[in-house]
Amino acid sequence: MASRRSPSTWWLFVQGKRVRVVDTVSRFGGDEFVVLLEDFESGRDAAARQALRVGDKIRAALDRPLEFDGLTLHCTC
Repeated sequence: MASRRSPSTWWLFVQGKRVRVVDTVSRFGGDEFVVLLEDFESGRDAAARQALRVGDKIRAALDRPLEFDGLTLHCTC
């Protein structure tokens, strides 16, 4: 199945499964992607702390290499 998709499309599909169900992963352009975070705690400070925690988890997931058609893909942020 992976060979029918471009590496960047496949990457988007896999990363989309790594975020919270309420969040959205989208292609911004070319090989650039955006993650939209939703459903934050109430209060500005609490929401900011939550966004940082989610961002740290996303970056940790992006640090893990992915296999695609016999190739190892690495993400740069």
